[in-house]
Amino acid sequence: MVSEDIERMKHLTELNDKIGKMEQQGRDAVRFFDALLSDQLIFRRANGKVVGKAGPGGFLDGLTEPNPFTSRDVEDIAVKLVEDRALVTLIVIATHSDGSVHRYRNIRLFSRSGDNWILELWYNYDITSL
Repeated sequence: MVSEDIERMKHLTELNDKIGKMEQQGRDAVRFFDALLSDQLIFRRANGKVVGKAGPGGFLDGLTEPNPFTSRDVEDIAVKLVEDRALVTLIVIATHSDGSVHRYRNIRLFSRSGDNWILELWYNYDITSL
């Protein structure tokens, strides 16, 4: 593995950790996600609903709604580079406002645009076995 790939993997690991922190900030994170998310984003929520980046019910719109979680932590980030694409998997541990804790597998596909990574596909599901 070349040093450039190692740096890309490190950057993507840090970026995916930051995504969890920013998502917890709700409406204060709209600008961050507007720059990060592809305009053609396909986002599958853990409840199975598929939405896009913007518009009613879209990911950005969801940031402006009351946050159902009191905290989010990220673990087990794995990055697989394929040329100017990256597949990232991780687990988000989320504490709901009622105190219950859920674990969500996240699968994210990024494409590189210049020096930036753009999130194209984001698939979540509740991990009931952990």
